[in-house]
Amino acid sequence: MTQEIFFAAFATWASLVVAALFIGGLGNLFLSDRIGVYATHVIDVLLMIAATYGLSYMFVTAHEIVDVRFLFGIGVAWSILTVGLELVVGRAVFGEPWARLRHVYNIKTGRLYSLVLLALLVSPYVASLHAAALSLSPG
Repeated sequence: MTQEIFFAAFATWASLVVAALFIGGLGNLFLSDRIGVYATHVIDVLLMIAATYGLSYMFVTAHEIVDVRFLFGIGVAWSILTVGLELVVGRAVFGEPWARLRHVYNIKTGRLYSLVLLALLVSPYVASLHAAALSLSPG
């Protein structure tokens, strides 16, 4: 992995963090009072998955990455960075208890943030498949 791609992968992940803050902030400001907290949560998750895929596609196509292990390595790194950031900010900055931090990812209780982690994991690879398919299509 070249240093350029390493920094681009990190910058893409940082862009996803900014997108998550923006999406969450807008949802809390404009939607939760109108459509409810859970419906807002679902919309936030769907928008985060879309943003993850879109930014992954731009990253993969800009750097022409095709190595499957490398793509999944980026996805693993993004997932670990995301969980790490959630834990550090949630625990150290906001003083949230561990149970509350785990609850955010509990799909059995309707919390869908685990789907965002899954999107972070697979989006670089899926985006590379999409880019390859588009490059093979005629005209």
